[in-house]
Amino acid sequence: MTSSSKISPSSPDIASDDSLVTDALQFLRIRDVCRLLRISKPTLWRLRRSSDFPPPTQLSDRAIGWSRDDIQTWIEARRRPTARAARWRT
Repeated sequence: MTSSSKISPSSPDIASDDSLVTDALQFLRIRDVCRLLRISKPTLWRLRRSSDFPPPTQLSDRAIGWSRDDIQTWIEARRRPTARAARWRT
């Protein structure tokens, strides 16, 4: 086996797989979600009460967090044009 045929941990294929797993498991804390959405904490609490906002995960006795993937999916769903928004564009 030559050195060029060895798979190293820094191989792009392996590194990209590791980053996908890391991103999927990453949790955002309250401050992170507020910064990402550019909202205040009270607005986040109002969103939590709505039925379409993703629920947090209990990380410890005193800490909650949201899955980065859940928040990204929620953002993408809100970006989709609605029938009402389409009327305003015409």
